[in-house]
Amino acid sequence: MVVTAIADESGALRATLLALPMSEPDVRLHFSEATIQRHARLVAAVDATNGLASSWGRLAQGTLSAGRLTGLLDGHDERILTAIDAGVKGEWTTALERIDAATALLTEADALSVRLQNTTDVDTLNEWLRRNREYDVALRALYVVSAKSPTKVTPEIREALAAEKAAREALPRDTANLRIILAEIARGGLNQVVIGIEEARARLAEALASVEEPSPAP
Repeated sequence: MVVTAIADESGALRATLLALPMSEPDVRLHFSEATIQRHARLVAAVDATNGLASSWGRLAQGTLSAGRLTGLLDGHDERILTAIDAGVKGEWTTALERIDAATALLTEADALSVRLQNTTDVDTLNEWLRRNREYDVALRALYVVSAKSPTKVTPEIREALAAEKAAREALPRDTANLRIILAEIARGGLNQVVIGIEEARARLAEALASVEEPSPAP
């Protein structure tokens, strides 16, 4: 991996620089002030690469998180669809089990959202999760009362039907906003990585441009 190679080479260069007798009390007896300053700039420039590995780690983690979220949300929708299919057939126990399985995926997505909130704007994701969770609750309540009265439409069933309809109508109509938030999560940390690389490159270039062979002070 390129970042690992950079870290290894930077570490080796830093060790070489620090091995030079620049911290000795009598350093100015052996080296000029310009050489001492160039050495300090080189050490600082090498240190500029220290954060690159962690930045790339955040970028990789964002990509993995976006993929995991996509799988959770797709899995939720698939289970809800199969729950509705079971409900249409009057298979209430199966339908409820599938709703519970779908809701468990939303719970896992919630936990992942909490972990991401310090690095990514997850407001759109959280709203998406909230609306789907409310629909799961409404659909489950409908199937619970339907199971109690499978052959007669009771006032409880009518109320549950109205609640299910309202929750269904509140669901997002398309996935455009969700695709945007997942893309943002996937590239989370990318800007920081680019900035970090550019800053490190600039500092290294500046330091290397000023390098001269150190010569003993007279």
